[in-house]
Amino acid sequence: HDPDNRFVAGFIGSPAMNLKPARIDGMAAVFAGGQRIALDDYPFRAPPQQGADIIVGMRPEYFGLSGSDDAAIFELPVVYTERTGSDATGYLRFDDGLLSLRVEPGQAALMRAGQDLRVAFPKGKANLFDAATGERL
Repeated sequence: HDPDNRFVAGFIGSPAMNLKPARIDGMAAVFAGGQRIALDDYPFRAPPQQGADIIVGMRPEYFGLSGSDDAAIFELPVVYTERTGSDATGYLRFDDGLLSLRVEPGQAALMRAGQDLRVAFPKGKANLFDAATGERL
C-alpha cells in the first residue's frame, strides 16, 4: 500500500499504478494539464519543497464517482476500455498519456471513445515520489 520508491510502485499491480509527473504548489500537486490533486492529508516524511518536481502515484482501483472527500476530480475523455473477464479497465486521456482506472465490466460497455468521463480520486490514497531519486516523499 505504501511503496518505498517509484520502481516498486510501477512494478506491482495489474493494471499498474498511474505514475504522473507534477509539481508541488502549496498543499497540492499540479499536473502539466493544470489538473490538481490535494495533498493536505499526505503523510510527508519531510516538509515538501515548494515547486519541487514529483511523481504522483494513483492506483486504478481507487478511482470512482465523486464523493464528499475527494482529493481530485478529473473530467477526461475516454480513449478505450479493456474487458478481462470479471474485471475491466478504462483508459482516459491525461496530459500526454493515459490514466487507467478499474471499472465494472457493465460500465466499461457503456463507455465510448471521446466521451468525457468525470472521475474522482479519494483523499489519503495518493503516493508521492521525488522525480529525481524515485524515493517516497
